[in-house]
Amino acid sequence: MECESTNPSDRIDRLVFDPRTELAEHATHFGFYTCPKCQVKTRLQRTDFATNLTSKISPADRTVLDGFYQVIASKSHLLESSLDFYCPGCRLVVRIVYECVEFAMGSYYYVMQKVLELQLPTV
Repeated sequence: MECESTNPSDRIDRLVFDPRTELAEHATHFGFYTCPKCQVKTRLQRTDFATNLTSKISPADRTVLDGFYQVIASKSHLLESSLDFYCPGCRLVVRIVYECVEFAMGSYYYVMQKVLELQLPTV
């Protein structure tokens, strides 16, 4: 299994998700992750990062992904926030690493730091 670390600007068209700008513009801002393998776009929004405890990868799949987490251990910090999901087109495993920045008590914006991608072996 090979894990690739990529600059987020190479895959995601919005690098900051900030509720202050959404409030000022009376709009929900979306960003899109573009898969390098199949070019399918996955929509992202601020609430995806705010509720990262509910990963898009099911608990049943966690055992399959043990290898993924071992591979990225050297490229990832234990305390960083991340959002994990499968590309809906080709099942590429994606981890978006982001920083939570508190701008007021209990209010955060999210800055994309890196993208990690892993193609699982086919069985």
